[in-house]
Amino acid sequence: MVMQISAEKLCLHLKSHGRRLTKARRAVIEYLFKVSAPVTAVDIIENLHNKGLQVNKTTVYRELEFLVKMNVVNEVSISKQIMHYEVSHLDHHHHLVCDKCGCIQEVDTSAVEMEMTKLESRVLGLGFKIDHHNLEFFGTCADCK
Repeated sequence: MVMQISAEKLCLHLKSHGRRLTKARRAVIEYLFKVSAPVTAVDIIENLHNKGLQVNKTTVYRELEFLVKMNVVNEVSISKQIMHYEVSHLDHHHHLVCDKCGCIQEVDTSAVEMEMTKLESRVLGLGFKIDHHNLEFFGTCADCK
């Protein structure tokens, strides 16, 4: 996982382009850059409250919507019920998701990605262009076994 931008650089970039940098927005950005796995809005709210920043859930969802719109944050569809979020400046990757505890880890899928490149070439011949794909692995983590 290689970061191409830091939370601080992103905040400066947003500010220099006339975007407001509220305490809540800065805190959401800093948290997303700090975590190593996709998180939910509830995770973000809990973290902010633990840091003494009282924000309501509407504010957090609005900030996430703004950051997704700015292509700074990606929505990660791991669960049908709950959207997860991670910074968009990560190398392409996939996740291992524990069905018992819900922990999420990145997994190296370079061999799968080589096959995906071949698949993309084949389906392009059928007139279909793949813009992106999502591949998550569900099971039981080592701690829950």
